[in-house]
Amino acid sequence: MSLERIAGPDRNRLRLHGALLLLWSVLVGIASSAVLLHIFQVHSMAVRYAVGAAAMYFLGFLGGGWCYAAWWNQSRERASLLAMPASQEEQVSYQELRALLRKPLVNPFPNGLKWFLEILDYVFLDRVGFLLFLAYALIVALIYLFLIYFPVIGVETFAGYLAEVVLEFVIGASVVQKILKPRALDEYWPVMVKKTWITGCLLVAASGAAGFLIQYWYPGAETVFQALR
Repeated sequence: MSLERIAGPDRNRLRLHGALLLLWSVLVGIASSAVLLHIFQVHSMAVRYAVGAAAMYFLGFLGGGWCYAAWWNQSRERASLLAMPASQEEQVSYQELRALLRKPLVNPFPNGLKWFLEILDYVFLDRVGFLLFLAYALIVALIYLFLIYFPVIGVETFAGYLAEVVLEFVIGASVVQKILKPRALDEYWPVMVKKTWITGCLLVAASGAAGFLIQYWYPGAETVFQALR
């Protein structure tokens, strides 16, 4: 669900709750991997990371959403305030904000395309220059993706997920459609798993593959920190 359809103050509250759910999910994944390594002596990073991703999905993401719905169910009147629709001006403002957040804070090519083409002419003639250019591009890309892009998109995604949980399982209302009867919490798991299982499977597969590749390149490493050292 897009947060642009929800009024500003309620949207900000959901964004805060989405950030907390994202943090909780990450902590669950880290704790799961640590328990497997230090208690159960599982040294395979592929196995640990895949299990950690599964824990993030089931216990962190879906479990956190269920607890959120149960929390709001204690006061349906309070939860109904989150269904206030946004005005047209608020929707436009939200779209402009998202467009601004998607722009990189670090510009890897400050002098434009001409500067970029000059660099390409140099790096393809000099091996050292090419390696330096490649390292610079990778560093900028990693900074942008992991410190700027992923957290912003993650918080927005989790906040939208929580908004859908509240509307379906607490209020039973849509901000753009007719009023519906809220679903029972007993339906939460089959409904939400059906909507998100593909993302969960991709997360598990990608995490397991990342762990396998890291340990393949650094056979003696059992954690990311050991590989970096």
